[in-house]
Amino acid sequence: MATQLELFIRLHEVRARVGLSKSQIYKLIDLDQFPKQIKLGRKMSLWSALEIEEWAKEKIKQRDEELEKENNDDEEEDDQ
Repeated sequence: MATQLELFIRLHEVRARVGLSKSQIYKLIDLDQFPKQIKLGRKMSLWSALEIEEWAKEKIKQRDEELEKENNDDEEEDDQ
């Protein structure tokens, strides 16, 4: 979880945390699939560290749900 000293992070830290390129991040933002940046000026944007962490946790949850569904589907096929 983000500490008080780490409420906002810059793009290079976002990239390091999620493993995506700058262009991939902005594409996902345009598709409303990634947390939007907080503009502090014309040339300065920051992201909420908490929102980035929640986004990553949601991606892991989605993966786990998909794997569980695949495993259940495989078990049903074996029973037939």
